[in-house]
Amino acid sequence: MGKDSSISENMAQLRVRFLTDTKEYRVTDVPFAVPMKLGRKGLSEVVNHLLGAEEQIAFDFTINDLLVRASLRKFILDHQRGS
Repeated sequence: MGKDSSISENMAQLRVRFLTDTKEYRVTDVPFAVPMKLGRKGLSEVVNHLLGAEEQIAFDFTINDLLVRASLRKFILDHQRGS
């Protein structure tokens, strides 16, 4: 993999929305872009920032009812469906 390829991979983004039924953790449901290199910890940091949380909370994230435990990039690659 060349240098240009890894740069574009590090810059790749995905549009996401953070949805929950728990009122105290609700943030805007407007989609916005996050780096695809983020995993659970990075996504939790984004949500904590949006909440203005003083203490960091570790959240769980799902896509199509599957827990995200790797980077978004790896999750999507591992769960791609045939077109």
